[in-house]
Amino acid sequence: MKKNALDDVARAYGVVSAAAKQAALDRAIADSHSTAQKDWADKQGELTGDLEKAIRDSDKFRNKKGSEREIAAIMQMIKNDLKSGGGLSSETQKK
Repeated sequence: MKKNALDDVARAYGVVSAAAKQAALDRAIADSHSTAQKDWADKQGELTGDLEKAIRDSDKFRNKKGSEREIAAIMQMIKNDLKSGGGLSSETQKK
């Protein structure tokens, strides 16, 4: 009788232990995925900011009044191109 009770406890411990390990693994994977997404978004934002600065500092737009709309349109075209295919379309490259 004691042996069966001990076996039952050992099996229950094994099940609970396996579930706890799986839950910890699932949390670790979710946390790392979340961290990776944040890092990617931060880097993308940084690169987009650098790109916008380069456009603003280009000969075409430097010290040009009223260029905000055109710069914003170019930036939107670039973002759309990158989201859709990962590269710049020929139309965007002409800007």
